[in-house]
Amino acid sequence: MRGYLWEVTMKEDKYLLTSLDNALHLLDILSHYHSLSLAELSRMSSLSKTSVFRMLHTLEQNQYVEKLPDGRYVLGIKFLYFENNVAARYDVVTIARPYMAGLCFHCRNVVHLGILNGNRIITVHKEISPYDLTVTARVGMNAPAYSTAMGKVILAHLPEIEAGAIIDSFAFKKYSTSSITNKKDFLTALQEIRKSGYATDVNERYQGFGAVAVPIYDHTGHCTAALSIICLSSDVSSLVTENLLELKNTADEISAAMGYRPDP
Repeated sequence: MRGYLWEVTMKEDKYLLTSLDNALHLLDILSHYHSLSLAELSRMSSLSKTSVFRMLHTLEQNQYVEKLPDGRYVLGIKFLYFENNVAARYDVVTIARPYMAGLCFHCRNVVHLGILNGNRIITVHKEISPYDLTVTARVGMNAPAYSTAMGKVILAHLPEIEAGAIIDSFAFKKYSTSSITNKKDFLTALQEIRKSGYATDVNERYQGFGAVAVPIYDHTGHCTAALSIICLSSDVSSLVTENLLELKNTADEISAAMGYRPDP
């Protein structure tokens, strides 16, 4: 039972999708038990058996729940993917934090750590330098991957099929006069990034700001994150000259700490 407070909130929230909320409630109930029958889920959710059955069937088709041979229901294998994905996100932050602090101290610039979520890049951690007054994205902020140095460098180092599916989902938007606005130019940019090993962003997302980013790999050799130094767009060239090696070395240290071993 959700209780009176939930019912009041439900009535006041005009954006709440009732059917989705009920399905999520079923998943929440299942997460507390080894398995439950249709009747038990109906009783515990205060929903009719017909409604619960239809929701469970939909969830089962999408691997969010599994129906056992005895007719009882358990959480599905899709949650293993979510668990691994979320765990990897927080693992890389924990591992990267001290290395990022060292890089931030050395280069005196803001340092960002980002990961892909669908076709967008999310800033999951940042280190702020007291010497740098550059305004940067908050942790949790996200942007289309094609519009950032971190997004571009990750896509350049993903397997071709995986990267291609993400690139095909882009609706390229012009944020500034420097923005990449079509697939052909973006693919050309990725080729250059693969050759150089790093990506830059000069006024592409925000006018006046820039970044230099390099890839981070996990223990499987998958490019799982990116490390970037943020600067004014006018300073990108000098940053590459003065700090690229330190940026790459820091990313390599993080990758090694995550278990990555490059081919000999």
